[in-house]
Amino acid sequence: MKERKIVMLMVVREDCPWCKKMARKTLTKKPVMAFIDKNFVPVIMYRDRDKKKFPIDYQTPRVPAIFYINPKGHEVWTSIGYRNVEDLLYDFDEANQGYIEEITGVEH
Repeated sequence: MKERKIVMLMVVREDCPWCKKMARKTLTKKPVMAFIDKNFVPVIMYRDRDKKKFPIDYQTPRVPAIFYINPKGHEVWTSIGYRNVEDLLYDFDEANQGYIEEITGVEH
């Protein structure tokens, strides 16, 4: 059976101190890594390097930004700015809930 995971598109910039802090202090923590591995297909794109390679809908001036995109290509949640572990896990939950609601038609 093919997995139907949400794409977690993280848009960063090479010179962004908040992006680096989030990578170092949030994304490396076990609960965050486990949730990503189980529920998402993670993609990191550099706004300054990869600008022409991804859809215009996700070319944001604010970084870090995370767009959660369901398998049909619809955005189900967005996180803008630095997130600590607790905030990011909350966002993960909201993204998953948005996806479930879209599939089932039942709101949380």
